[in-house]
Amino acid sequence: MVRENEKWDPTTILEGMFFHIGLFSDSNIRSTDGVSIWIKSTMSALASEGHTTFVVCPASTESFREEEGNAYTIGPARPLTSYPSYGVVGRPVSAIGKVGRILMKEKPDVIHSNTPLIIGFAALWASKTLGIPLVGTLHTLLPEMVKHYPPLKLKTVAEILGWQIYNHYYNLCDVVTCPTPIVKRMLLERGIRRKIILVPNGVDVDRFQPSDNVGKDFRATHCIPNDNTVILFTGRLSFEKRVDLLIMAFKRLLKDTEAFLLILGDGPLKYALIELVKKLKLGKRVIFLGGIEHDDDLIPVIYNAADIFVLPSMFETQGLSVLEAMACGKTVVATSVGGNVSLIEDKHNGVLVRPNDSDELANALKTLATDDQTRRQMGKAARKTAEAYSIKSTTRRLTHIYRSLTVETPHRTFSDIPHTFLYSFTFFSTYTLFCFLLKLKMI
Repeated sequence: MVRENEKWDPTTILEGMFFHIGLFSDSNIRSTDGVSIWIKSTMSALASEGHTTFVVCPASTESFREEEGNAYTIGPARPLTSYPSYGVVGRPVSAIGKVGRILMKEKPDVIHSNTPLIIGFAALWASKTLGIPLVGTLHTLLPEMVKHYPPLKLKTVAEILGWQIYNHYYNLCDVVTCPTPIVKRMLLERGIRRKIILVPNGVDVDRFQPSDNVGKDFRATHCIPNDNTVILFTGRLSFEKRVDLLIMAFKRLLKDTEAFLLILGDGPLKYALIELVKKLKLGKRVIFLGGIEHDDDLIPVIYNAADIFVLPSMFETQGLSVLEAMACGKTVVATSVGGNVSLIEDKHNGVLVRPNDSDELANALKTLATDDQTRRQMGKAARKTAEAYSIKSTTRRLTHIYRSLTVETPHRTFSDIPHTFLYSFTFFSTYTLFCFLLKLKMI
């Protein structure tokens, strides 16, 4: 649901015009986070409409390949001590050189950057020097995320530097896209003056759809009775997701009904959450499914095995897992933050609760777990909402943007000069500090 009187047109039709798009990301294409999932889904949707794509992304040390099909990797990346699933690609100047060679070979019509960090820096440099239009998309609010992880005295510094990088980077793009009106408003408040276009993240509604049969088979495999309520969380097991609150709310739910909690994902807090489950004596009722590749056919099956999907995050730009659950006809309980309020209409297609409030979360779970009719009605409404966000519709919106950039003169102003200087200065200062802290194993 798009709010604040802002609309996006998912029906733009392009005829006789095909593009070659370079997608740049600081998420490894093999990972299961939201950005890499979005990129893979978008590449598939673009290919189905006749466009060609390639992706430039970091490589993990385990999966380092110089080139694999239409994926080019830069790296390998060094994992963070406090967040092993994230890492930093070393030597930005070397990355710029490699990106230049890739672009000279591929000759794309448009560069689409999904990061303002190292690979995004290379994309920006290539765009300015080679005269290729640049689309910048904001998927993740890193300034909000990083302040929970650096050493205590650096939290404020990290947040300030993060927003400075965002401000100057996106002011150097030709077009900026973001998934929800709330994120757009935040960008405007932070001083981003380039044209900002709303392009929601899309979901494959053909792959993610309601199916009671596959859900029952999964329950049987894990010895879950059909008359028990199943709660599901999918995503990173990290501080900002507040899975600990969900576990505590689930403990309260068990006083009123028989239920199971499925936790799908991996992250730095995995073992701490396992210990919390043991401490609360929930071992037989909480099942950690681990990390599963998003391409795995089991993912839609797990959604369909659940009755209620929960996302208790402290912030979200637009939760892709929420859309996937809604596409499977599941009622979603989510915190009333960020992009969640653009997708969920409270008490209609889901339930919104205050962030960091385990009591309110527990009460919402109890209401839905004990009222099958209301839960099913919300699930049907959720499916209709998800259908409006099909990956084909949102990708068609992107191709409209690509078309406008290829027929218009790139946007250049005198303000590019200070933004270029300030972005470069802030970027390299932050990168130097980051590497220093990484060497000391402080992050």
